[in-house]
Amino acid sequence: MGLFENIGYALYLYGVYTLIKIVYHIGFHAYVYFFAEPKDLKKLARSDWAAITGATDGIGKAYAFELAKRGFNLILISRTQSRLIDTKEKLLAQYKGIQVETIAFDFKNTKPEDYVNTFTEPLKKVGLLFNNVGAGPQTVDRFHELIGGIGENKEIVDVNMYPAVFLSSIVLKPMEERGGGVIVNNGSMASSFNYPFCTAYGLSKSALEKFTHSIRIENPKIHIQYLAPGFITTKLSKSSTPNFLVRTPEDFVESAVKTIGWAETTKGHYAHQLVFDIMEALPVFVQDLLIKTTLLSKKQEFLDELAKKQKQN
Repeated sequence: MGLFENIGYALYLYGVYTLIKIVYHIGFHAYVYFFAEPKDLKKLARSDWAAITGATDGIGKAYAFELAKRGFNLILISRTQSRLIDTKEKLLAQYKGIQVETIAFDFKNTKPEDYVNTFTEPLKKVGLLFNNVGAGPQTVDRFHELIGGIGENKEIVDVNMYPAVFLSSIVLKPMEERGGGVIVNNGSMASSFNYPFCTAYGLSKSALEKFTHSIRIENPKIHIQYLAPGFITTKLSKSSTPNFLVRTPEDFVESAVKTIGWAETTKGHYAHQLVFDIMEALPVFVQDLLIKTTLLSKKQEFLDELAKKQKQN
């Protein structure tokens, strides 16, 4: 065979491989999202207590209500005590038989000993940990031109990585002693692609994904999952209008929870999974172009909103 024939054959094999990969991913996740029987989470957790960070808004709050519906007692962790109390009261009003505890904790500018002193005792009973707290840039921009400068980049990395690392280290030993447990680390689809104009955010989520898979391999008896959503209607994503691709926290979480015990990595919702599978099959330069265009459009939306507020003032 000549050079061009070899190249053509190689391209053919690559195309077949890519097609099989896409079909497998779509088929497997379609089964998980639409047909698989949800796992008994209390059985997986070996406890009826769950802890959630960032529990007073967005995905974290929706996760709290979803777990309460499944009979879990909850430890809600967030920065503002008043919002924790409000969320607790709403949960207890809707789900009479559960217990809810709260821990007010600011994940910015904290030291490892702060985690040890605050969480070691309360989290001993926890069988399901949802590491959800996160931070993003005020707006999308080039890495060195963010409004908050180096301090903003540091905050994004600190809040998106360290809570999951430190809290996982606290709960893993008690989970191991009980013979099981569940840890879900809420990342982002951004960890799978180049993510310009939100560089520190993409970096932190990529690191979180590697961390999740590494501790999963170390702890085969514990169900450890990396959750990687696309756009959700939350303050962090700055997406306000739900549609097929942009899901509400409640809709997303109802779907995502069903994947626990089935998928080690999940996009949480079939719409996000479909987008990911299509994006992953594209050449990198096309991925880069699509992501760059999407994020720059968000930058323009922010600038327009900022100009509107300044005009009102």
